[in-house]
Amino acid sequence: MALSIPSLSQLRCFELAARKESFTGAADVLCLTPSAVSHQIRSLEASLGVDLFVRLGQKMHLSEQGRRFLDDIQPAFALIEAGIGRLKTVPPRDVLTILVAASFAEMWLMPNLTRFMALHPAIEIRLVTLAATSEYDVDCEIRYGHGKWMGLTVEKIADDRVIPLISSDLFRRGGGVEAAGSLMRYPLIYTESRQQNWDQWFRSQGLASPDSPVRLRVDRSPLAIKAAVCGLGVALESRILAAREIKDGLLIPLDRLTKINHTVAATYFLVSSHTRGTSNRVNAFTDWLRTELAETLAVDAADEQVGSCSPRRSATKLTVNAGAKVHRRAGVRMHYG
Repeated sequence: MALSIPSLSQLRCFELAARKESFTGAADVLCLTPSAVSHQIRSLEASLGVDLFVRLGQKMHLSEQGRRFLDDIQPAFALIEAGIGRLKTVPPRDVLTILVAASFAEMWLMPNLTRFMALHPAIEIRLVTLAATSEYDVDCEIRYGHGKWMGLTVEKIADDRVIPLISSDLFRRGGGVEAAGSLMRYPLIYTESRQQNWDQWFRSQGLASPDSPVRLRVDRSPLAIKAAVCGLGVALESRILAAREIKDGLLIPLDRLTKINHTVAATYFLVSSHTRGTSNRVNAFTDWLRTELAETLAVDAADEQVGSCSPRRSATKLTVNAGAKVHRRAGVRMHYG
């Protein structure tokens, strides 16, 4: 038959009062009144059926049974205190808070983040989008732009390319793309939040902007990429953001055509304060981010071969630099202000 074990509060009151030989001393430690301590001990004595204290004059002293009971329970309280002490010395988790545009987080960062988490299991990731900036203390930010932000540590991560993207089905239905001008016979998708637009891209090809009306406008890159996958038109989008769709063969990157050899470039940077930029967690994330983006942008001849089927001609292949090698450049760290 299982024994009825007194409550921990009763045992704690007894242990303290016995060590200090004072109900008042135990009450001070426990933030109780002496009468409350006395009540707990009387309840303990009643449940055990023994007198743990005896009164001699104006003072309470341990009885013989009380002394033996104190010797029995003190090691248990010592173990509890040691366990609590060890818990309090466990270092808090290393939290890395990253501010990032929703499009980049959704299209590239989230699908690749498992590798960083596997490499750094002690780091907890908190992703914050621009809409919630004021609510968090941010360690670093992934920015897309010129790189000249005053008072911050700015580290170049990767050069992106903004390129025309088309589904293989639309490519076939439109008769293929022989040169930049061929895109004018396709419906074009405009991403309104993108700084690099179709007018700028056609100028980079030495062509005037097309006169045909816009067929589809979207406000964010993920929508433009999805629309291109669905065959709604040709998107002018980030090579990095569309990496999965290109790898899976859902989209053809038209900058691989020999007659479309100019692309609009932009750059990703990792930005942090001068103090945060030196932390181990930010440095670890910076190194991983640069390496991972370099692999995303690396040219692999086997992956870059795309079949282009014209309805009037036999199939051809768009092949890029069969002997291309991957080059990784060291990051450039700049301090402004």
